[in-house]
Amino acid sequence: MQQVRLSARARADVGKGAARASRRAGNIPAILYGHGREPLPIQLDSHTFRRLVATEAIENALISLDIDGEQDTVMVKEIQRDPVSREILHTDLLRISLTETVTTRVPVNLEGVPLGVREEGGILEFAHRDLSLRCLPMEIPQQIEISVAGLAVGDSIQVGDIQLPETFVSVDDSSVMILSVRPPLLREVQTVEAEEEIEGGEPEVITRRREEESGEEDTD
Repeated sequence: MQQVRLSARARADVGKGAARASRRAGNIPAILYGHGREPLPIQLDSHTFRRLVATEAIENALISLDIDGEQDTVMVKEIQRDPVSREILHTDLLRISLTETVTTRVPVNLEGVPLGVREEGGILEFAHRDLSLRCLPMEIPQQIEISVAGLAVGDSIQVGDIQLPETFVSVDDSSVMILSVRPPLLREVQTVEAEEEIEGGEPEVITRRREEESGEEDTD
């Protein structure tokens, strides 16, 4: 995995007021921590960081961070956004070592359409969309590929069913359900049965009512 470059500056002032002032000046307040060192308040150029977030799988990107001439390898641990505008308000960065394992979440990508969905009317339930893995930073995959084309109704895949490289350690419990192919919903089955009954003839109650009405007309 290649590293991307980013510059930052240390900031002396902290607190909400200082953070708002930093954002007004076109920066994003951030905190850098980890690897046995004291947390360091910093600020990032807003335009540069937003562009990085838009073009990279930022959760697992390795960032070569230059802070006033000092280099650190870091990863983004959290991005705080405005709940309405979705503008980035603050970010947490974690120092890492390229020779030490890290724990991160990797998205799961499904390949194909399950047989049970294509031919049996089943419903794909994709319950767990990422995996928590421990590996060396340079080995972090962009995603985990899972082939689902052969799954029939009733089949499922759990964390323990996924084959990972020997250098990866799965942090999630092996029994956690990743996905399953469920039967059609009961109401959908009932709808189909009702449509078939109507197509096959009038319901018995309607037929009986018409016969009774016909009998009344004959007696007049």
